[in-house]
Amino acid sequence: MTADMMEVDTNGDGTLVTKYAEENAVESILETLKEISRATTSLDSRHVWRGLKDLSSIRKSSLNQASLAALVNILYPDTSAFKDPLLKYINDNHKSSVPNAEKLRSEYPASFYKITPQKTIEVSAELNSFFHLLVQLYLLDSKKFTELVTFNTKIVIPTILDIYNYRSLDLINAKLWFYIIMGYESVEDIANTEIRSTMIKSLKTASLKHDNETKAMLINLILRNFLADGDVNSADDFVRKVEFPTTNVSNPLEARYYFYLSKINAIQLDYTTASDFVITAIRKAPHNANSLGFLQQAHKLQCVIQLLMGDIPELSFFHQKDMQQSLYPYYHLTNTVKLGDLKKFSYIISRFKTQLIHDNNYQLCVRLRSNVIKTGIRMISLTYKKISLKDICLKLRLDSEQAAEYMVSRSIRDGVIEANINHEKGYIETSELLNVYDSNNPQKTFDARMQFVTQLHDESVMAMRYPEDNKKTKSTSQNNDADSADYLDDISDFSDIDDLGFL
Repeated sequence: MTADMMEVDTNGDGTLVTKYAEENAVESILETLKEISRATTSLDSRHVWRGLKDLSSIRKSSLNQASLAALVNILYPDTSAFKDPLLKYINDNHKSSVPNAEKLRSEYPASFYKITPQKTIEVSAELNSFFHLLVQLYLLDSKKFTELVTFNTKIVIPTILDIYNYRSLDLINAKLWFYIIMGYESVEDIANTEIRSTMIKSLKTASLKHDNETKAMLINLILRNFLADGDVNSADDFVRKVEFPTTNVSNPLEARYYFYLSKINAIQLDYTTASDFVITAIRKAPHNANSLGFLQQAHKLQCVIQLLMGDIPELSFFHQKDMQQSLYPYYHLTNTVKLGDLKKFSYIISRFKTQLIHDNNYQLCVRLRSNVIKTGIRMISLTYKKISLKDICLKLRLDSEQAAEYMVSRSIRDGVIEANINHEKGYIETSELLNVYDSNNPQKTFDARMQFVTQLHDESVMAMRYPEDNKKTKSTSQNNDADSADYLDDISDFSDIDDLGFL
């Protein structure tokens, strides 16, 4: 199939000038390329940021085979080493051309191009990287997943990411890596060890270059790779050996990082630390329509962690806006834990097993069985002053009296109930209820709350921006200051939430 390229003459009054098909789509992409090309001369990454903000609109309206093929033929000189490989993946090995491409190319700004050491003309690094990003998006949206993986492996990594070394490319490089992993996930090869090794090598390079955005992206993708492979210990070792950047990093990347830390700690039974991390992840995530998928997953994990810690989420937790449907299984799960009904718990687990597996929370939910039993034992201890182990076994539907005795012993050890076990006669006798204010529990609860508030205050102070002492009166300076503020506020738009569910 050949791309439809045509040339249309001008009307008699000179108002219609259509040089080739898909001209409007190409022009919209060129406007973004002009903005990005300014980073070549000004060395200001904010121009790249502004160009990337237009990516979603380009993807919806202008990103198709004909427009990309036309732009490659116009933008890239015939001597370019990138032209033929790009056309190969865009046109499925079919040739295409645009009339008067050289004439159209001569009208583009000089910042679009650079002189290579071989004295040939090549597209600038910023535009070349951005165009490869557009091709990634095109292949992904066209569901050409195998071609996307091949394109990333043979073109993007060796000729773009491993070659260019410009600070203006930091934001684009992070997105390139994101869609490289998206390609592997699309072919259900998320736990690929070869790409993991490549990412680790690139992480070292990004650390040496102080490329914080790419470094943060790679850390998250490597953790995602480890968790997909079920290698939690390696993920934990990796976290201990790397330092996640805290400056010049978008909030969604921080939110993802804390979400993965919460998942790792929850699997390793450190529920208190996991709870702190998941709360931080929810707080740092953008609360908009694009981040809804992440917020739903984070709230699901938070609910399970709270249950494993012995806490019961409030009813309002399940009635948050846009959360009712996604939290529906966890609402019923919470009720079973609250009631201590082991039979109902087994039914709920089997009923929603498919969704819990899809959420990657099934193994954590299965651990709640002991919590359900402890809750049942606590309710029995409040009802009966003295009860036999056999009756406890029947009420909780346990396998044997030995299992009932073991669970009662654990409940006494964990402070769930105050009771004594008579092993000879096979019964338990509950002690009188103690005043909770005679214990250290209120002090521990107050201390935990104060630590959370203090940590939140410290992070807020670190994230604050302070006005300069010397106010500038020039309008250009004021615009630059406004752009800087917008850059810090809106950099979260770069996380491609729609593609990965923000995870």
